[in-house]
Amino acid sequence: MELTHLQISEIISYYTSTYEGFVPLQSLIETSAKPFTH
Repeated sequence: MELTHLQISEIISYYTSTYEGFVPLQSLIETSAKPFTH
């Protein structure tokens, strides 16, 4: 699944709008970054 910059911004805004979203956002970034490390 590829995300556009707009979608990424919306996701970040959604997760950072609540403290509880901080951990899921960290996991999302780590999961999304893995394919780019290879």
